[in-house]
Amino acid sequence: MKYRRFGRTGWQVSEIGYGMWGMGGAWKGSDDAEAMASLQRALDLGCNFFDTAWGYGAGHSEGLLGQLVAPNPGKQLYTATKLPPKNFKWPSKREYSVNDCFRPITSSSTCIPV
Repeated sequence: MKYRRFGRTGWQVSEIGYGMWGMGGAWKGSDDAEAMASLQRALDLGCNFFDTAWGYGAGHSEGLLGQLVAPNPGKQLYTATKLPPKNFKWPSKREYSVNDCFRPITSSSTCIPV
């Protein structure tokens, strides 16, 4: 596996990322056991970058990724995730305020400039 520095973070992220959309139940016939085996295999082969979103099964794919962490304590995983608007309305409309759509950034939030 080849790795690249992720923006200004210094993180070494795999050039091949793992897209998890199908694991959230978006594809008919997705199976959690197969998904976990596939995630583990990707990690074993050096993939450390995973793309997920709350919208992939209302957090189901993120839950699967979370299950990958415990049995791999020495591995560094990087996740790109997307959150839906707070009001769950797509597309956004001009009359929606920023507070309707976005949560405030708190001291526990992590925003990484890239």
